[in-house]
Amino acid sequence: MLMNNGSRPARWLAALFGHAGYGVDVFFALSGYLICTLLLREKQRTETINIARFYTRRAFRILPPIFLFLVSLVLLARLAILPRFAPHELLAVLFFFRNYASGSWYTAHFWSLAVEEQFYAVIPLFLLLTNRQWAMRCAALLIALCVCIRWIEFSSGMVSSSILQFRTENRFDGLLWGCLLALALHDPATRAWLRERLTLRIFIGTILAAVILLTVFSSQPARRTIVAMVMPVLIGHTVLHADDWAGLLLELPLLRWIGRISYSLYIWQMVFLVEGSRPLGLLQAFPLNLIAPFVCAALSYYLLETPMVKLGHRVAGSPGARLLIRTPHALDNRLPEPMQRTHSASSPI
Repeated sequence: MLMNNGSRPARWLAALFGHAGYGVDVFFALSGYLICTLLLREKQRTETINIARFYTRRAFRILPPIFLFLVSLVLLARLAILPRFAPHELLAVLFFFRNYASGSWYTAHFWSLAVEEQFYAVIPLFLLLTNRQWAMRCAALLIALCVCIRWIEFSSGMVSSSILQFRTENRFDGLLWGCLLALALHDPATRAWLRERLTLRIFIGTILAAVILLTVFSSQPARRTIVAMVMPVLIGHTVLHADDWAGLLLELPLLRWIGRISYSLYIWQMVFLVEGSRPLGLLQAFPLNLIAPFVCAALSYYLLETPMVKLGHRVAGSPGARLLIRTPHALDNRLPEPMQRTHSASSPI
């Protein structure tokens, strides 16, 4: 257990962390929605997507905290505090295939970042070369294909389910549902239609229905499919009704701050929230194992990530990062006029 000192708060938190896997589903859906929305806005505004600029910003946003984290792990291993890490494990993290490679507890969480970055490897070109209607059809088809692959892989029994749940081919739908929502909301008429129908009643009803279905269907493929399907409804309601309680809750200063440091929090958590032995002593025991990730995440965000993101935007704006691929024959001439709000400075790209 992550927190097994026997106290009541520790037991409650341990029970909460038992459902932490659903946080990955939220992360996938939100990421798919936000990135696709920003790319669609860029394409609408400029009639293209600057591929080189996109990946330059991603590199400066994603890689520096990973480098810092891995260097810290290696140093702790050199000091014989943590076990040594095999070179293939470190390479799997850096090149985003950790979800297919073996490794230790301390890098296991990078499986989800690997799935996300593999998604980013294809989505800019996908949105660039298709119009909105074709993109929606393709996304729906790929979601159905992903669900089928998940059921086939889990039914075959050839690979352990504990490994299958991390593989890209049966987790892509979590990101694609967010992409499909972004494509739907990009059209003003569809946006207005959904705003009328994704009411608070639907929001609450979707949560209750998901809880019931997850109780009835306990298999891994069913649970992954159900959770992925309900995410667009929950995110869509929050986006379209920002003045409702859910939207206002997310605007609380504390939650906004946690959102800003969430990437570093994601990276550093596994050093402190360990199972089994605790080579770092009290830092891996409750309550310091909850405080320490926030301290590391805040330091990383303010001292490393923020300067590197600014540098990445400067580099992305340089002449060397102006690789443009124009959409042929005004492929998206039926897209709505540019939206008024642009993404905030804290956006991952």
